[in-house]
Amino acid sequence: MRAARAHAALNGRVQATEDDVLAVAPFVLPHRMKRMPFEEVGMSESVLEKAVEALREKVLEALSADNQSEDGGVEGAGDDAKKA
Repeated sequence: MRAARAHAALNGRVQATEDDVLAVAPFVLPHRMKRMPFEEVGMSESVLEKAVEALREKVLEALSADNQSEDGGVEGAGDDAKKA
């Protein structure tokens, strides 16, 4: 998330978006995939593409869940107030 926040800041924004996460993923994921302390950093293009696609799906799911919880909370409060 730090890299995504930095990417957003470099683009003049104060909050990272899914596009920022996906933009930095090819640079961050190979580093995170190291298994041994002195193992060389790197991963094949196909593995990287699969990892970025899986990340994209997780980001979209998380954003969808956040939007549903925010919308549900606001609508629910309004509905209760109307009934009272």
